[in-house]
Amino acid sequence: MPVPLPTMCAVLAHELRSPLSVIQGYIRLLQRQRDAGHPEAAMLDAMLDATGRLTGIARQASDLGAWLTGPGAAPLPAHRVSEVAARLAGRFGADSPIAATVHPVSAAVGDQLLRCDPPALVDALSAVVNALHREAGGAPVEIALADPEATGAVTVRLQAHGQGHARPFSFERGGSGLALVTASHVLTAHGAIVEPAAGDDLTITFPHTGGIQ
Repeated sequence: MPVPLPTMCAVLAHELRSPLSVIQGYIRLLQRQRDAGHPEAAMLDAMLDATGRLTGIARQASDLGAWLTGPGAAPLPAHRVSEVAARLAGRFGADSPIAATVHPVSAAVGDQLLRCDPPALVDALSAVVNALHREAGGAPVEIALADPEATGAVTVRLQAHGQGHARPFSFERGGSGLALVTASHVLTAHGAIVEPAAGDDLTITFPHTGGIQ
């Protein structure tokens, strides 16, 4: 019988961590045996960085498996949209390496209740913003939360100010580890509808009833 996705994530995380810890241990040992000016120092730094990215993928797999069997499998509680907006604005503050601006939400939108897991939802939205930012060549991304039709649904509009040559957005693209894969599961659990807009823009709409009921 097929192995459930959460179990697969846990197995993947375990299988990656064990050999990576051994490899990184030997790399650090080799680094200690060489001074900073050694011809192999840059190579060892690159190897440690590459294995660090793989360790990050193992952590993402573990986090995805835990979310799918925890908040992602249970009814989502109601939170104010203003809470999600504040968390998102904090993610892209002055210290963020990503050039993104979160516009203030109106009182009418901020007071709306959305069934969601705020930390997971903000992580998912941030992964999408990061992907748009990268595909737009590092161009700034504007983020606006609104209810343009006054229906109770909340729409997140992401506008990348690039040159208009970015690839169509896809959760299957690489370069983000498992961040976009996780985002696809989190947004689906929240009942989100992801649609391309003009140019490189993207809209993510959440129904007023939220995700898992």
